[in-house]
Parts: sequence; structure tokens; C-alpha cells
Amino acid sequence: MVENVYERLRELIDTHPVNCPPAPEIVEILKILFTEEEAEVALGLGFQAFNVDEIAYRTAVEPEKAARHLESMADKGLVFAREKDGVRRYALHNTIQIFENPFRKIVRDDDLVNQVSPLWHKYRDTFRGSLGG
Repeated sequence: MVENVYERLRELIDTHPVNCPPAPEIVEILKILFTEEEAEVALGLGFQAFNVDEIAYRTAVEPEKAARHLESMADKGLVFAREKDGVRRYALHNTIQIFENPFRKIVRDDDLVNQVSPLWHKYRDTFRGSLGG
């Protein structure tokens, strides 16, 4: 079920100390930012970096397919990507980074910004209420 993958992704992001409290707006934001396939692969991430093979194993997705989706998410600023000692690793960003990165010049897409801005505005009070809780 499509909705479920986005709710599961929200729950994973919510495990970070920054939080990602439930609300219809955050699910809509995640749907805009992540394709369904990207969301499935993102479920294999954590806030510590994993290599492609680890993520592919955790998600039961072929490594080549996982790598394509991970690079797409990294290009959009949704996940952290870093190569060290010849091995590329990926980690999930927290809610604030997922909010900020589409607005940064290096990944900015004005159509995307116009879609997510009103949703972030609605989600703001829910999110702020969870900080420091």
C-alpha cells in the first residue's frame, strides 16, 4: 500500500531526536519528495551511514536498483551520501534537513518548492510542538 510506505518512512524519520510527528501534511510532503520506490529504499537507511549492499539487503532490493534510487535521493538532498575508502555510504536526513535541502540553491527546484511550501507551513505548528518534548 502506497500510503503505508510513506507513513513507515515518517515513523523511521521520527526515531531521530529532531522528531517527525504524524500529520497528513508530512505524508503529503514525503510523497512529493520521494517516489514510492525511493521511499521503499529509504526504509533501509538509518541515521548512521550504510553501503549499498547493506541497504539492498535490508530492503530486499537489488543492489543496482538500490544504488540508482539512493543517488536520486542524494541528488535531491534527501539523504546524505559520502564516499570513504572507495565505498559509497548513505544515511537518512532528519526532518529539518529534509525541510531545508529542497530550498537550497544547489538542489532547488522552484516547482517542488511551490508544492511543498504550503504543506510545510501547515505542518510547522505540529513539528514545532514536538521539539524538545
